[in-house]
Amino acid sequence: LLKMRDSVNEARKLTRKFNRGHRRAFSVPNASADRIRMAIVEGNNFSPNAQKQKTTEELKKTVTYISNGLPVLVPVSEDDDADLNVKINEDEIVLPNEESTKRNTRIAVRRIWEARWKATNFELLPEWLQDNEYLRTGHRPPLPSFGSCFKSIFSLHTETGNIWTHLYGCVAFIGAAAWFLTRPSTLVQLEDKIVFGTYFIGAVACLGFSFAFHTVQCHSVGVGKLFSKLDYTGITLLIFGSFIPWIYYGFYCRLVPMIVYLTMISALGIAAVIVFLWDKFAQPRYRPFRAIIFIAMGLSSVVPALDILINDGISYLLNEASLFWFILMGILYITGAVLYATRTPEKCFPGKFDLWLQSHQLFHMFVIAAALVHFYGISTTAVKRLEQGSCDEQMLEQHALVMLKALVVRNSLRSAAIAAWKMPTVMARETPIICTAYQQNKFVLNQVRFAAHVHLTMKAVEQRIMLVLSLYDKIDPKKLTLDSNFAKDLGLDSLDFVEVIMAIEDEFHFEIPDGDSDDMKTPRDIYQYICDKKDVYE
Repeated sequence: LLKMRDSVNEARKLTRKFNRGHRRAFSVPNASADRIRMAIVEGNNFSPNAQKQKTTEELKKTVTYISNGLPVLVPVSEDDDADLNVKINEDEIVLPNEESTKRNTRIAVRRIWEARWKATNFELLPEWLQDNEYLRTGHRPPLPSFGSCFKSIFSLHTETGNIWTHLYGCVAFIGAAAWFLTRPSTLVQLEDKIVFGTYFIGAVACLGFSFAFHTVQCHSVGVGKLFSKLDYTGITLLIFGSFIPWIYYGFYCRLVPMIVYLTMISALGIAAVIVFLWDKFAQPRYRPFRAIIFIAMGLSSVVPALDILINDGISYLLNEASLFWFILMGILYITGAVLYATRTPEKCFPGKFDLWLQSHQLFHMFVIAAALVHFYGISTTAVKRLEQGSCDEQMLEQHALVMLKALVVRNSLRSAAIAAWKMPTVMARETPIICTAYQQNKFVLNQVRFAAHVHLTMKAVEQRIMLVLSLYDKIDPKKLTLDSNFAKDLGLDSLDFVEVIMAIEDEFHFEIPDGDSDDMKTPRDIYQYICDKKDVYE
C-alpha cells in the first residue's frame, strides 16, 4: 500500500469512478445507500450484513489505512457462513481523487459484485427475496449481474429444481413444435398447424418465462418484478393456448358455439393478464389469489363441456372429445395449484425440503405432466375428427346413421309385434272410438299384424305407443309410464328422440312435423296428439 501511495497519480489514471449508489461502487447483499465506505479486511472476508446499534469500537476489525490514512469501518457478521469471499486484486483498488474527496467518498473495491457467493439463510435475505419462510437455508443472495444469475443455475440452491424442471420442459416442447410444424402439408394442413401452434406458443412461453424468472429473480427488485409479470403472463398464455385446439376440434362443425367459447376464453385471458401486470399481485400475500385465478380459468372449460354433453351426448364427449384426458389434465393442474398455494410439504416440515421436493418444484412437475397429457388429448381429438372428413361429409354420415338406426328399430318393432300379438277372429270395441276422424275414416289395424279388420280404439293406441317405446333398446321398461319424460326420466338424447318419433310415424302411418314433435315430452303428449289430429288420416 505504501508503494501504491507513491504512485497515486499513475493509479488514478486507471481508476474507474462510479456515482454514489451505483451497484459497482458498492454492490453486496443488503447494501444500502448510507454505507459508502469499504476497505480490505484481514482474511479477505467482507460481511454483507450491517450490524445496527453497535458502537464504533464493536464494528472495527483489523483494517488497513489507505490514502489519507482515514479509518474505514466494516460491519461485522455474527454468522461466518454468510461472509462473502472476495478475491482482492491490488491493481483494481480505486483510490480517491479530488472529486471523490469533495463528495466524502473513501475507498471501493472494483468488481466485488463478481465475488463468489455462498448460499445463505432465509433471515439474511433482503425483504424482496423473502418469499417462502418455510425454506430455511440454501437461498441465493442478491446477484446484481445477469452473468452471475445464469451461472448460478449450475449451483445447488432453493431455485435449482424450479429452474431445471421448466428448462427441460421448455426444450421438450420446442422440439415437439419444430417436428410438428415442419410436417409436409400432405400430412398436416396449414389450419391444423395454426391451431396446434397456439398451444405450442403457450407452452413454450409459460415454461420459458418461468425458467427465466427463477434464474434472474435474485438480480434486483426491478428485474424480479418484471420477470414475475412475464411468468404469470406465460401461465395465462398456456391456459389460453390449451383451450384453442380443444374448442376448435370439439365444435368442428358448429361455428357459432366455437366463436362464442373462443371469445369467452380470450376475454378471461386478457383480464387475467391485466391482473397479473398489477405490481401488488406479485407479493407473497397474494399467493392464494394467484392460485384462484389459475383454477378459475381452468374450470371455465366446464361450460363448453356441458354444451357438448347436452347436444352430442356422453358417448361423443368421452370418445370423440377425449374427456378422460382433459379430466386428468384438470386434476393435475388443480393438484399442483393446491400444493403451491398451501406450501405443502415444506409447511409441515420446515427446513426439510429446502432444496428438493418443495411445493414450487412439485407444482412445476405437475404443470409439465398436465401439459403433456393435454397435448395427447387434443392430438387424439384432432385425429378422430379429421378421419371423419369435412363437415358436409360428417353431417351426411350422421344423418345416414340416424336413418339406419331408425330402420333397425322399425324392423325390430315389427318382428316383435308379430310375435307378441295374437291373431283375433273378431274384435269388438271395448271403448268408444278415439275421435270423429277415426269413425269417419274407419281406420283399421295393419293386416300384417292382424287377421281381421278392426277399428282403432283409444286403448289400442295407448298400447301400441307403449309397445313401441318398451321395445326400444335405450328405454328401461321399468321406468316407462304414460307420463315419463323422455329426457329426464328415460334418459333419451335428441337423436334417440328422433328415432322414437320415426318409429311412431311408421307404426301409425303418418308424419309428425318437426315443430309438433318438439312439444312432445312424454308418451301422453304423443297419445294426445293422435287424438287431437282430426286430419291425420284424411
